[in-house]
Amino acid sequence: MPNVFVYGTLMFPEVAGLVAQIDSVGEPITIQGFKRFEARTRDWGNYPVIQRDEIASVEGLLFRELTEKQLAKLDWYEDVDHGLYVREQVQHKHGGKTLDVQLYVCGPALERRLLEPLSKPWDPVVFRKNELDRYLNEIVLPTIGSDVFKSTFNA
Repeated sequence: MPNVFVYGTLMFPEVAGLVAQIDSVGEPITIQGFKRFEARTRDWGNYPVIQRDEIASVEGLLFRELTEKQLAKLDWYEDVDHGLYVREQVQHKHGGKTLDVQLYVCGPALERRLLEPLSKPWDPVVFRKNELDRYLNEIVLPTIGSDVFKSTFNA
């Protein structure tokens, strides 16, 4: 059962719950070797992404032991099949143990849609205040309400 690190919109219980029926709040952790940015695109708006950066770290949440169905929903939501995000596995030292952790990094399809190079940090506090309601209503709810999502996951 995979452990998944989230660092962007999936940190919000409203999003993770709707997308993958994740009902836990997640455990705060920091992953080394990645940096979080705001990806600006013309067609999709602004999205959080991470890229490898050996001297940086990213704060987020760890969801432990997700089901394969939850992971499949996250992959679908992150559009892994089309290269929007790429799911990678890293090892993370936590509580005296080393955990295998899955995370989603910026993929080639998203890189092609960028309006500008990644440089601006993505801030979850600002997102919650200014964007979360719009994101839920314009992105999340239509996505999980789509016929493709429903038929793929028998929702």
